[in-house]
Amino acid sequence: SAERTAEAAARADRWLARWFALAPRTVAAGVRQPARLVHGARDGQVPPWQAPELAAALQGAPGRPAAHGVTLAVLPGVNHLGLADGDGDPAGYPRLVVRTLAPSVVGAAAPWLAATVRACAPG
Repeated sequence: SAERTAEAAARADRWLARWFALAPRTVAAGVRQPARLVHGARDGQVPPWQAPELAAALQGAPGRPAAHGVTLAVLPGVNHLGLADGDGDPAGYPRLVVRTLAPSVVGAAAPWLAATVRACAPG
């Protein structure tokens, strides 16, 4: 299975093992910057229902300035990699024909990023 293959790869690669060991809620507790979560509704690796939980963890981070908001976009037809995907099954990733970010991902992230940078710019 894909999970067994990934676990074997992590045993052979310390960086990958550390990546797999990351706990999103622990990382979220240290984020103080504005955050935009973009989650694919067809994510077969991290269920979309977990996205609001991560947003809440970010919003509730100790010491997080109230002005540094957290927003969430769950995008239909998008997988864990931000690619258009009919079913989101990681085993099907090699068969995907289009391997560029789905336009909806860019559409959800780029305007937010531009507005956030403008708001944070000095002067």
